[in-house]
Amino acid sequence: MSPANPGEDAGVSGFESQETEPDYEVEELELEVNQIALRIHHYRSTLSAQLKSSFFSLLESSRPLPIGASELGTSAARPDHEDDAYFDRLCQPIIRASINFLDS
Repeated sequence: MSPANPGEDAGVSGFESQETEPDYEVEELELEVNQIALRIHHYRSTLSAQLKSSFFSLLESSRPLPIGASELGTSAARPDHEDDAYFDRLCQPIIRASINFLDS
């Protein structure tokens, strides 16, 4: 190995150059990987609840207003109990499938 080119004779595989990498760089990379793993874990644990909330908001906003609701204002624009039950029965399989898919 020549002094002008210190990594010149490092070998074909480059294994020798990896051994000379300072420990603090390896520790820095390990810390970064652990932080990324924690973020991924956080996103995976909260994603299903966020998806469920967003899905319900989207479906709720796309419901047609009952007749006469435009005169009453948006606060009184709730469908009756039967419509809510139908809506819940319709949405539950979709939501369960989405949550099961995200949990797997």
